Amino acid sequence: MHGSIPCMARNLTLGQATLITTIRNFQHIHGYTPSITELAQTLDRARGTIHTRLKSLQRRGILVRHGSRARALEIMPQKTGSQCKFVQSSSAA
Repeated sequence: MHGSIPCMARNLTLGQATLITTIRNFQHIHGYTPSITELAQTLDRARGTIHTRLKSLQRRGILVRHGSRARALEIMPQKTGSQCKFVQSSSAA
């Protein structure tokens, strides 16, 4: 990945932007959102790292998780066609 990647949310860490893009791509291909395990395997990250990033995106209102149901992720609509601005963060979240 160079510079920025297409996404609909701004000021994300590289890890958050990659997670959002991965969720969107998976949903586009399969017709449903990925599980935490699938995200962890695809991104070669620990499940705990995925949980931390998802929680951070939830707090920011970028992502909604519908209860404890499997595959219950929803990316909230933002301006289409915008680019992510990556921010430097000392944490992986």
